[in-house]
Amino acid sequence: FWKRRRIVALRGVDLRIPKGDVFGLLGPNGAGKTTLLKIISGLILPDSGTVRIDDFDIVEEADNIPDYLSYVSGEERSFYWRLTGRQNMQFFSTLCEVPRKQRDHKIHDMLSMVGLQDAADERVGTYSSGMKQRLSIARGLLTEPDILLLDEPTRSLDPLSARDLHRFIRDDLVAKHHKTVILATHNMEEATELCSQVAILNEGIVRASGSVDEIMERLTVRGRCVLTVDGDNGKEGPVLSSSAKLTDLVLESPGNIGGKTYSFVLDNPEINVPILTERLVENGVKILEIRNTRPSLVEAIAHIAGEDIGLL
Repeated sequence: FWKRRRIVALRGVDLRIPKGDVFGLLGPNGAGKTTLLKIISGLILPDSGTVRIDDFDIVEEADNIPDYLSYVSGEERSFYWRLTGRQNMQFFSTLCEVPRKQRDHKIHDMLSMVGLQDAADERVGTYSSGMKQRLSIARGLLTEPDILLLDEPTRSLDPLSARDLHRFIRDDLVAKHHKTVILATHNMEEATELCSQVAILNEGIVRASGSVDEIMERLTVRGRCVLTVDGDNGKEGPVLSSSAKLTDLVLESPGNIGGKTYSFVLDNPEINVPILTERLVENGVKILEIRNTRPSLVEAIAHIAGEDIGLL
């Protein structure tokens, strides 16, 4: 017989999220990002712990959650595709208990905010993926929440639609309307473009949090370096070969014209490139150029998850 296995989705999560900005939740599949968003939104209750917005306790006062925040999924399937965008908004405004006298005006405002005013009377089945995602956000704004929880909002969008949504989140929701956005995403460019701070989750535990730059500075990850030296005395060879922090050494250009060029992988290049440079100079090597590729956020996440990150 099949036996149910108990899984702990989140453990010891402790985050402080600033108002009026975009906070990113990053991590591999199954890390706990969606579970955390659903706990914050009140869709599921935690076994222990609290979620507070100022003095409001979400766990103890779940009935008042719609006044504060709204959850928007990237896999939205609850719209009625045979109805228009406006008709869908009318239906959901009733469920959200928007006062009847305010509905038409509020629906117009929300559709205008997300750029769907001209498509309001078209059937949702004719909408593009980007338009459907904007409609999801418009519906999430019906209760005028201070906080929007966006769960992988660009998952099914093409690059141009994703760019437009990024601009809307940054320029309209946050800058113009002063919303706080908590964004769960797998897209590293999205995180670095939109988020002032991020938290990296793995196996339900927050492995790192802070700005992207702060996280990268704290992580010991690998970067690929390219070194070009002058001359053919070979003094650089022993120095490179003896470095414990250096792997995958390749002589890319052995000729003297323009110098000899090596490529290699170096642990924590921002720290170890200066150390390696000093050792080369001490051994009489004339360096023409040394370049290092800063580890990407995707490499950092993979490193935290305990995977073999390789190099992108």
